[in-house]
Amino acid sequence: MRSAGVVSVAVFMSRITGLLRESVMARLFGAGLVYDAFMLGFRIPNLTRDLFAEGALASAFVPTFSEYLSQRSKEEAVRLVSLVATALIIVVGAVCTAGIIFAPVLVHLLAPGYAEVPGKFELAVRMTRIMFPFLLLVALAAQAMGVLNACNYFGVPALASTFFNLGSVGFGIVLGMVLGPTLHLTRIEGMAIGVVLGGALQLIWQLPSLHRLGFRFRVALDWSDPGLRRILTLMVPAILGNAAVQINVMVNTNFASSISDPIRGLDGPVSWLSYAFRFMQLPLGLFGVAMASATLPSIARSVAETVGAPPNDVVMALVPTRGWPVAVNGLVLLKFTTAVP
Repeated sequence: MRSAGVVSVAVFMSRITGLLRESVMARLFGAGLVYDAFMLGFRIPNLTRDLFAEGALASAFVPTFSEYLSQRSKEEAVRLVSLVATALIIVVGAVCTAGIIFAPVLVHLLAPGYAEVPGKFELAVRMTRIMFPFLLLVALAAQAMGVLNACNYFGVPALASTFFNLGSVGFGIVLGMVLGPTLHLTRIEGMAIGVVLGGALQLIWQLPSLHRLGFRFRVALDWSDPGLRRILTLMVPAILGNAAVQINVMVNTNFASSISDPIRGLDGPVSWLSYAFRFMQLPLGLFGVAMASATLPSIARSVAETVGAPPNDVVMALVPTRGWPVAVNGLVLLKFTTAVP
């Protein structure tokens, strides 16, 4: 529970700095055409991130990697990290390239109402193309977070999102408002580039801890590797579980893009939805994310070592402290982990 407390404090800082980032954006752009376009450009790679990178990848990678740490050599664990990182660069890099090329199609699917406002659709496409590389950076950061959590390093990865929030705002203000006229960037373009640089800072923040633990990236590609194949297999149920939430976000965005306000017209609803969603995420991050991040490695090691407290007991011990949802999620993950060879 101490680990969960550490993560809760770090996640609290992340959520507070996230609110600070939203407050800065609201102060600079309010709720209108520009911020609507920015939010859609950020939401498209963010949906993919939540569905694949941080959600499915984390829940599939940590159990497998924990087993490697407890039952196999350090060299095999290091090789698995390099295999997964190389696969991410190839697959997610291809997704980013496709997203940049087909950005107009994605914007039209998610926000058909933008085409009715002159310049809004085009700005949303530009925002999407600028911010899509953020997906690759955050996928690698999510893997680094999984490695550190499995090694019982919780504070550094939990603070990574704080560095993203501060970095995205800081870089964005410098590029958009200070250097913007020199670089011929608008304020919103500077903030979009700041998101990508903030994602890079989120990854870089975790690299020193990885290096101290002996994990250094080496290009390694072997699609037949049992560990990599197991991770890919475990990602399938995780993706299906996360899909419901992401579909809900997509439908809400689609609906909001077509709402017409009597005063503002079609400008503003997507921004309002984003601000409200940020407030909703605060309690979820403080309790659900913290407990999941701190307990998943312990559950995975309990399964892998098959000694000590039974995995079911580890999961059920969470019920009085954090409620049934965390326990049920842990049991479902446990069943898939033990079922996949």
